[in-house]
Amino acid sequence: MTDGYSGPWPSQLPSGSFPGMTPPPARVRRPATVKVSFWLIVAAAVVPLVLLPFTLNVVSDYVNTVLAQSAIQSRRALPPGFAQQFSQMMVPFAWVGGFIGLAVQVLLALGIWTGRNWVRILLTVLVGLNVLGSLSGLALGLAVRGFVSAPGYLATTPYATMTPLYGVGLAISAVQAVAIILAWLPTSNFFFAMSKAVRSGYRR
Repeated sequence: MTDGYSGPWPSQLPSGSFPGMTPPPARVRRPATVKVSFWLIVAAAVVPLVLLPFTLNVVSDYVNTVLAQSAIQSRRALPPGFAQQFSQMMVPFAWVGGFIGLAVQVLLALGIWTGRNWVRILLTVLVGLNVLGSLSGLALGLAVRGFVSAPGYLATTPYATMTPLYGVGLAISAVQAVAIILAWLPTSNFFFAMSKAVRSGYRR
């Protein structure tokens, strides 16, 4: 039965292959641009969690400012300790949200690591929106600081209070933007294309 067969024999083929079967595709080498992009996205996800105490402090000042303005406009004094209780209620929700956000961004970073093109597109859109939001918020906060000159009014301006957060957000968005640019460079494009081809080959 084997007189007319000249090979290759199973022992000569890659593991898991048989005569007449296409060998599995070679492993795609991950370029440095994808590796750096991955770690920048992870870093941009970790920094907000590290800065969460600072963020909570700024948001607490913002809430106190808004409540104080509301009390002045309504001419009704707030219950004693109401502002502090309200700020304390935000703390557990902020930490839970921070960890959830970290987990989601790490998963998206893993999508870049494994060459998932839809993740790259999604991150590009999200980072673009983050940059626009941070720029508009920072511009509005700086405008308020520049144009409000009434004594004592600057300290009670909500947008001026939130300006530091918009600055931090813009810096994080800039890191994410660099990561996205790296993910769209030619070497990264080749990696994403080859990763898709490898996955398609395994699905056949």
